[in-house]
Amino acid sequence: MRQNSTSIQDKGKAIYSLSYDITAPLKVAAVGLLKAGKSTFLSAITQQPDHFKSGVIRTTVQNQVHTDQFFSWIDTPGIDDTAQETATALAGVDGSDVVLFVHNLKQGELDQSEVAFMKQCAAKNKQFFEKLVFVLTYFSDVGDQSAADIIQVIKKQCKTHLSPGIDFEFFTVSSLSYLKGLKEGKEILIQRSGVPMLQKSLLRTYRFRLMKNMDLQVDLIKEQLNKDRIGIGSNLNLSAS
Repeated sequence: MRQNSTSIQDKGKAIYSLSYDITAPLKVAAVGLLKAGKSTFLSAITQQPDHFKSGVIRTTVQNQVHTDQFFSWIDTPGIDDTAQETATALAGVDGSDVVLFVHNLKQGELDQSEVAFMKQCAAKNKQFFEKLVFVLTYFSDVGDQSAADIIQVIKKQCKTHLSPGIDFEFFTVSSLSYLKGLKEGKEILIQRSGVPMLQKSLLRTYRFRLMKNMDLQVDLIKEQLNKDRIGIGSNLNLSAS
């Protein structure tokens, strides 16, 4: 009797081990050109300005990671800087659940190196375009109409050069406005920055993945329990014969 009890406990631990990591943080990689505003953006959306360093000189040369309750944020080097740092950025994209392609609105449309990098990512991972989201920075510097015009141009570039069948999501943000709003307690700056809208979208993605993982784990547990039931039934039949 004690042996059977131990076996049941072991089975319970095994079943629990199937589902222990379903709440793992969503891996979110931020990639883009040097000076696209990746580090400042991540400082804003994570509210961790001391973790993601930014400045007038190149500050991110290796992938930097910050993990909170829901997300694991990955800050990558500029994809146009050196071949080594582009390779490092590619490594940051690998295994991520969401890729935030950060583009400076003051630059206008996507340039060739940005398009080439995204094509390179897609060649390595067929699901790349499905997890790609565009984050357009320095929104407050260009204004509503200019931003809308640039987005339309970029959308045409995406249809022509990337994936004609996917309507990518675009978010315009002003990272400095968000950080200023936090520091000064000005809710209007926070909301106008566009960052909260992106935060909500990422939380929806996290919740969707959580529910999907829970459904998968429930199916696995049901399958394991059904196998155990069949096995126990077979053993009982053998014992009775």
